Amino acid sequence: IEFFKGNFEDAQTGYGQLIKEFPKGLYVNNSLERIVVIGDNQELDRVFLSSFASAMLDKLQGKYESALTKLDQLINAKSEKLSDLAQLEEGKVYQEEKKYSSSVDAYQKLLEKYPKSLYRDQAQKLIGDVYNYGLKNKTSAIQAYEKFLKEFDRSMYADEVRDKLQELKAGSSAG
Repeated sequence: IEFFKGNFEDAQTGYGQLIKEFPKGLYVNNSLERIVVIGDNQELDRVFLSSFASAMLDKLQGKYESALTKLDQLINAKSEKLSDLAQLEEGKVYQEEKKYSSSVDAYQKLLEKYPKSLYRDQAQKLIGDVYNYGLKNKTSAIQAYEKFLKEFDRSMYADEVRDKLQELKAGSSAG
């Protein structure tokens, strides 16, 4: 809640406590990501960070158009450390809205526009997920997951992607 209010110091402390108390908990990765985002942007891009937090609150509340507007502003502002994350989150908003083609486009833009982004592996995995679960296009899902493993074989998502790929290939050979 502190993150959404713009109380970033308190949010960082809260996320740290959450990680200490529940090191294998459901929200550890999200907490770690937020700690990094806050740390990277607190001094230089506090206005952008506040806008990002507001967009995430809108997304959480189902105010997708408002979230997309704020995310687009961050993407277009070319914030050194937030534009790529805003691009990723834009894809997630479209995915939640079941606008799957727009979601894939947003993830693809991240891959093309931000070659050094830390979120590239997640974007490529999510492309596979959208094809697999949203668009129900097994061939494109397999291609996206194979591309992921080729480019991001050491990613924290690699085991999950291998499992999904194995499942898809087993399902298509059984059909």
